[in-house]
Amino acid sequence: MNQASTYKSYVWGTEVDFSPSTIMKVLKLRATHLDEPGYHQRLNEEQDYDEIASEICVVNTEWVGTTKNKYKYLRRGDLTPEAKGWYELLKRSILGTVNNSEVNKKRAIMLYCIIMGGEVKVHEIIANDIQRIAEKNSAEGWLYYPSTIMRLCMKAKVPMEDENPTWLIPGMPITIERMMMVTEAQQSRRPQRRRQRDEPMEEEESQEEEEEQEEEEQQHIPSYN
Repeated sequence: MNQASTYKSYVWGTEVDFSPSTIMKVLKLRATHLDEPGYHQRLNEEQDYDEIASEICVVNTEWVGTTKNKYKYLRRGDLTPEAKGWYELLKRSILGTVNNSEVNKKRAIMLYCIIMGGEVKVHEIIANDIQRIAEKNSAEGWLYYPSTIMRLCMKAKVPMEDENPTWLIPGMPITIERMMMVTEAQQSRRPQRRRQRDEPMEEEESQEEEEEQEEEEQQHIPSYN
């Protein structure tokens, strides 16, 4: 039996409440009534995915799918300019993802709701996603909403490390004079390439050839990063 979500965590010994109602307050969201079906309602109902594609994508766009899943994802490049703009907000702040080329069904439904005027309960989505990642307990999990989490920590009065940073050492301001100034240590590391008037040309040419050879050798060194 699944336990009910607590929507609570501890940061530096301070309890932080990230429930939907708290997130709604810190983000200053307001409840609205819209006539079109909302995002959560659409997730629980059978959808006309061809209709969704026709509204958020350019003409003659088709879903990419398989024999088992006909409607797997849409290509981001096929979205209309308006849908692309909303998708940037959606993937960064609501349904986070690092996939910039594919729009899965959930994100396509949300785009459709936004464009058609359906309700999207952002506070519930964020709260449930934070809870899901917390319960996953995996170092590989992506936790989005850094700005929202910071607001929640501030509301809970979590002691911030940067409030009195002792590791910052104030220094002189950066100016053009300081940027152009060359110290003795920097000067000593500079290659001495100035040729004296009485030096033969052959020495300079041989030095240039050696430098070119070194550059070619460096280009062929494999990278192990």
